[in-house]
Amino acid sequence: MSTSVTPTTDPNRQQRLVEIFQRLLPIVNSLARKLLLTIVLGILIAVWLMVWCLYFKHYSITVAIIAGFTALLPTAIVARFWWAVEELKELPQITSQMIGDAKGELSASLNNLRNGTPLKTGFFSVGKNLWSVGSMVSELRELAGTYFTFSTLINPFMLILGAVSIGCIFLLFFIGIALGFFL
Repeated sequence: MSTSVTPTTDPNRQQRLVEIFQRLLPIVNSLARKLLLTIVLGILIAVWLMVWCLYFKHYSITVAIIAGFTALLPTAIVARFWWAVEELKELPQITSQMIGDAKGELSASLNNLRNGTPLKTGFFSVGKNLWSVGSMVSELRELAGTYFTFSTLINPFMLILGAVSIGCIFLLFFIGIALGFFL
């Protein structure tokens, strides 16, 4: 009695997921550009604060560097969010590649089992299997790295910290304007 096992990936479901990703991609691109603009603004503010401390107020270089690095802390947190959003853009390609590889390996194994071909245990077949396992592990590492960066977008503490960091960057921007014009 032979039972056939078929992969459960429905092409219609995959097409709907691709359409959803295509609709969300412009929003993700816009968010990534705005975060990048905020990062550039944060870097410029840190440089401005260092220049203001050194040349206008004649503080020591140590104080200027401490002020600059302190101003860069919120920028580093926003940069982490930007990196996660950039990785979000590549998720459909990584998952479709992994699904394609896994589907191909599964169908080849099922065909071998149905045809009754014996398993090859030669040197070259073992090497080929190890190469296949190695490539799947590297893809899994890419996907795990992507999920690690997504934890920034999912973790409520990081979301609150990101919102506070963006607020701090804009607050520092207004403080930098005030320092330039009024002090």
